[in-house]
Amino acid sequence: MIGLALTLAASSMGTFYTGNKLYKLCTAPPGDSDVGLCLGLVGGASDMLAAIQGIAGGSSVCTSSNVTLGQEKDVVVKYLSDHPEVRDRSAASIVLVALSQAFPCPKA
Repeated sequence: MIGLALTLAASSMGTFYTGNKLYKLCTAPPGDSDVGLCLGLVGGASDMLAAIQGIAGGSSVCTSSNVTLGQEKDVVVKYLSDHPEVRDRSAASIVLVALSQAFPCPKA
């Protein structure tokens, strides 16, 4: 699923936000309104992923109810810091990959 997300998102055509924009928003100083937009984008992508997984019946991200939106944001920022080569891709696909790597589901 991760490979598919990156393949589908290799082009930023039709994308509202890329990883470059997401990284800029998420690394803004605390209190800056950009941080709120970052949290909204990360939370929205995370919720979208959960909804898709619920419909499809599979899961690539397994977070507990104790994982906060701030933690998810931190995971995404770390991923973007560690992988600047993917910042031209879709922000939503980057959130998917970052969360999948940080919170993988147990193998059956």
